Amino acid sequence: MSKSKDAWARQWDYPIGYGQHELPVEAYAPLISRAKSYEVIVLDTETTGTGDTDRVIEIAAARISMPSGEVLEKKSTLIDPKRPIPREATEVHHITDSMVRGKPVAKDVLPSLAEFVGNLPIVCHNAPFDMRMLRREFTLAGIARPCWSFYCSMRVAKAMDGTPTIFENLRLDTLVQCLGVQRKPSHRALGDVMALIGVIMALNGLGQAGSFFEKHGPAYLF
Repeated sequence: MSKSKDAWARQWDYPIGYGQHELPVEAYAPLISRAKSYEVIVLDTETTGTGDTDRVIEIAAARISMPSGEVLEKKSTLIDPKRPIPREATEVHHITDSMVRGKPVAKDVLPSLAEFVGNLPIVCHNAPFDMRMLRREFTLAGIARPCWSFYCSMRVAKAMDGTPTIFENLRLDTLVQCLGVQRKPSHRALGDVMALIGVIMALNGLGQAGSFFEKHGPAYLF
C-alpha cells in the first residue's frame, strides 16, 4: 500500500477557557455547508502531556458523511516521539514506550494526514488543544501547515446546553453518558474518534435545520 493509505493515525479532555485562541468575531466564516450532505473529518490525538514541549504519540481520524454519520474511511497510527512517555500520561491513555518504539516519526506521518484530510473541515473535542499539538509537530518537522479549519464539539456542546444545564461538564465521557452514546471513549485516539462521532450525531439531533457546526461555530483556522 502507498504511504497515503498506510494506517497512521486524543482526547485528553484538557480544559480551556472559552474565548482563548479564537479569531475575532468578524473573522468567523461558515466553512461547513448547509448542503443536504457534506463530509467532515473527526480527529483526535494522544500526547506525552499537555505542555508546550510535549509531543503527539497517536493520531486518528475518520472521514464521515453528514448528516448520516456514516464512516467512509478511518486511519490511526502510533507515533514515536523519540522521548520517554511520562508515567502520568501512560496512566491516561495506556500507551507505553515499547508500543511506540520503532513506529513512524511525526515527519513521516503528517504528509499522509494532510492528504487524508484534504480541504475538509475538522471536528475535535477541545479543538484548540489538538491544534496546538499538531502545529508544534508541523513546525518541528519543517512542514508547512495546511490551510485547515477546525470546529470544536466541546464549544458546540456548551452553546447548545440549556438552562438548567444538561451536562455536568463538557468532558467527552460526560457527553457520551448524558447523550446516551453507545460507543464509550477509551482515551485512545481511534476509540475517542468513534465516541465523538456518536456525540456529534446526538448534538446534531438536538439542533434545528442546517449544520450545527455552522450555527454554533465558530471555526478555528489552523
